[in-house]
Amino acid sequence: RSYVSIREFDNSPIITNIISNTNEQLYRQCIRELANEDKIKIINEKYVTTGTIYKYDVSLYKELNRLMGINNKRNLNVDIDELIKEEERIYNVELNDGQKNAIKEILQHNVSLLTGGGRTGKSFSTRILLNIIEKIQGEDFRPTLCALSGKASKVLANSTGREAKTIHRTLGFAKGGFSHSENDKLDTSILIVDEISMCPNDLLSMLLTALEEGTYVLFIGDDNQLTSIGFSNSIHDFTKMKNMNCINLTLPMRQAMKSGILEICTS
Repeated sequence: RSYVSIREFDNSPIITNIISNTNEQLYRQCIRELANEDKIKIINEKYVTTGTIYKYDVSLYKELNRLMGINNKRNLNVDIDELIKEEERIYNVELNDGQKNAIKEILQHNVSLLTGGGRTGKSFSTRILLNIIEKIQGEDFRPTLCALSGKASKVLANSTGREAKTIHRTLGFAKGGFSHSENDKLDTSILIVDEISMCPNDLLSMLLTALEEGTYVLFIGDDNQLTSIGFSNSIHDFTKMKNMNCINLTLPMRQAMKSGILEICTS
């Protein structure tokens, strides 16, 4: 989480130790001074966070709303069902209803969150999605695939058949900063961020700031995977956002239906 309740904060061991070694009046005075200097932020007299974390949380929220637009919808003058059937013929597979619906919903929204446990078809659905968007956009198709870690980006590349990088490489990290930003946007028509639960809000905010409006954005994650190394609870927070297109895949792929490992992991 990027914030805690004031009660939880006040009752934390370090704060109770500070109060016991000074006094509560002095502690309250210090809190007020820190708040006045924006070093900490009191939210609705209920929650507390640092000024820096609050700044990036607000920035992330603004960037998501900018990229979603008024209602997060986009109109496509194509037969999506036929495009999906074409991909099924190419790969000689039959997608389940959840996967088909996920692809259709993502195509019709600017910003989407795709979640699901292991073997529910997130990766293969993403491969199909990219193929379809490439057919729709033609020469304008410029995909950017990334993840927080090098290992996750390699898995994403292998599963989609497309190049994928770390978020830092995507943003052009060098000499302690990023080359891509609000003033130097990424040249991309679709951004896919995998393992979103691991990505801290500050880095995600910087990534979204470097996107032009009209860019497809897809976050992929599993709520049961590792949490962020920084301050973030992105999957939970995104599902609470108005207009965010959230799809959760639950049905295991056929080849995994009889897997004993799958039963243990999902029980």
